[in-house]
Amino acid sequence: MFTNKSYSVLQRDSIIEQLGDEKQLLSISPNAGNTKIRVLVIDDEENCLMATELYLENMGYTVSTVMGGIAGLKFIKSNYNNIDVILVDMMMPDLYGLDLVAELKSSPHLSNIPIILQTGVMDNKELTRAFDMGIVGILSKPYGKRELEAVFSKALNSLIANNA
Repeated sequence: MFTNKSYSVLQRDSIIEQLGDEKQLLSISPNAGNTKIRVLVIDDEENCLMATELYLENMGYTVSTVMGGIAGLKFIKSNYNNIDVILVDMMMPDLYGLDLVAELKSSPHLSNIPIILQTGVMDNKELTRAFDMGIVGILSKPYGKRELEAVFSKALNSLIANNA
């Protein structure tokens, strides 16, 4: 299910309220250079999609969200020219995040899109495998704006290197 800007004001307020102290970090960033960077967020949890979308939009990114790995893979295959960076959850019931990464990395027209993996489970073997597959960063759930900024800095460097 593709969702983009479809959250109600009530849902957004609820997510912001749940972020607690992180609410202060949601002020709009002066980083205007990122306004053209298009990010796709794939997760199976609606609250994670909404919170991540809020963070990224307020950092100046254009954000699309997709619920679930299979829907995410379909979206990527039909919209890859409109995606600069992908943020994907590792543990989704319909498609394991690393299987999605493997699929993308095996396709010549998708393999150069920087991928960031987000996970609530830090299994060193799987994280090593993820980096070996070519991801550019990992976010450990729960995370905030500072962690997003750090990992997106790496992703943007990868994006610049891929387009050089």
